[in-house]
Amino acid sequence: MIIILVFRQDAHSFAPNGELDPEFSLTFRKAVDSGVKVFPIQFSFENNTILFQSLLPVFENK
Repeated sequence: MIIILVFRQDAHSFAPNGELDPEFSLTFRKAVDSGVKVFPIQFSFENNTILFQSLLPVFENK
């Protein structure tokens, strides 16, 4: 299981950035292809409190 913490309020999905970090992107895709579950969870930070917002979909752009 991979849990991704997302603090961007404009995010609508999660995908690794292959241009910025090709090694992470390749490893991430291998993990997903082998059955590892991915949970990108969106949070906000308000008044010194972290708040759950939503579970984001994983965008597959192979």
